[in-house]
Amino acid sequence: MEQKLLELIENINPENTILADTPFLIYHLEDIRPYSDVTSEIMDSVGEKNSRIFLSLISYTEILVGILNQKKLEAEKTFKDFIKSNPSLEILDFNYEISETAAGIRSENNLRLADSIIVAAAIKAGVKFLITNDAGFFKVKNKDIKIIMLDDLIKK
Repeated sequence: MEQKLLELIENINPENTILADTPFLIYHLEDIRPYSDVTSEIMDSVGEKNSRIFLSLISYTEILVGILNQKKLEAEKTFKDFIKSNPSLEILDFNYEISETAAGIRSENNLRLADSIIVAAAIKAGVKFLITNDAGFFKVKNKDIKIIMLDDLIKK
């Protein structure tokens, strides 16, 4: 297993939670390798350690739009069932407080609006790790959240 993945897994605990960006769940649900090997390891570790993986309502919406655009009714059911049946997964709702935080993030970092909302949700949830494959998140300078690229976790 890749060293960076081992380090992440060792640091997962109920206080060190994860926010999964949209690609994390796409890779996981569509079994896109080698990423799905990594996402499975992370999901298993989170479950074993009674930790949490958070998902922004924005990411939930982005994934659902992709499924609906492809007119894959079975995929929609599978996705919704996966979200509902996974006790370690929690969707973070969008509210006024997150909106204000996202506006500040967007203004300070010129991050896309959707990504600003995702980071704001992570901050408000007290998330320690944001796992993505979007280097744009590195624009955000928040010492409380570590941005982790899926590309850095796979064997090369």
